[in-house]
Amino acid sequence: MHALSLLLAVAFPSLHDKHKKSCSDQQDDCAKWTRNGDDRSECDRNPGFMKTQCAKSCDSCDWGPGMLAPEGIFWAGGNEFMTQARAEGTCSARPATALRYGVGEGLATQICCHNRKGAEPLGSWEQTQFLTEEPGNRQMRFYDVASGKLLFVAPRGRTYSEFIKESTHHGWPSFRDEEVEEANVRVLLDGETISVDGTHLGHNLPDASGNRYCINLACVAGHPAPGQEEQEEDEVEPMEEEAAMEEAAAMVAAEEVEESYEEQEEEEDAQDDDEEEKLDEEGDEDDEEGEVYPVTLH
Repeated sequence: MHALSLLLAVAFPSLHDKHKKSCSDQQDDCAKWTRNGDDRSECDRNPGFMKTQCAKSCDSCDWGPGMLAPEGIFWAGGNEFMTQARAEGTCSARPATALRYGVGEGLATQICCHNRKGAEPLGSWEQTQFLTEEPGNRQMRFYDVASGKLLFVAPRGRTYSEFIKESTHHGWPSFRDEEVEEANVRVLLDGETISVDGTHLGHNLPDASGNRYCINLACVAGHPAPGQEEQEEDEVEPMEEEAAMEEAAAMVAAEEVEESYEEQEEEEDAQDDDEEEKLDEEGDEDDEEGEVYPVTLH
């Protein structure tokens, strides 16, 4: 499938050349980061950012983050085919009125069916019922909001707390390659991640740990379609409830400690400001009394 991108470039050279001419660096420091193109190691360490924002310096004008996705889900064909108009925008059907986690139908319809670039508000997934409905004692299954097909199963290859921590850090549920259901998910050249039925899900934003699929919770809050329900336990092994709860508690405790340190630093800064203000006032009083202090020249 990767070869198809090259074939398209050969078959439509005018489009290829036009893209080449428009290729440029979007960041002022690209030349410094790559030593004027002589050292492109940073381009490989942080491809999701460097190869898109520093395309000229990284010599990645024909590159897209979708190319890093596993071959089974990378779609190298025309985007129009995967995102063509369907029953509801690009979705195969209108999202249900009662979605999981308390997600609203209006938001899901807007973000998942009539949108290609935008996203639900940063951190909004934490304001839903997700964290109470998914306490971490089993693997979580995420379904297409329009078709009901299974799209992601998490956590795989990591703990529940690691999944939550990464998702909280980035502001949206974040999945890794092993958590993607390859039969039902596709990634376009520019990194846009969609379902095979055209539902916009989010984007692939690779980092030093590999592909990271930054996904709108609203688009994967669907109910399972017939035949997509949870499978037998030996196929989806549940996490140990006690261990999951301990991990979640440890994460909360760490956040509380961090907040305590921040509060302590703020109090110390406030005390320092008060002392400086007091010293300034004393100095003003001394000046008013006419006291003269000797000056030593060095």
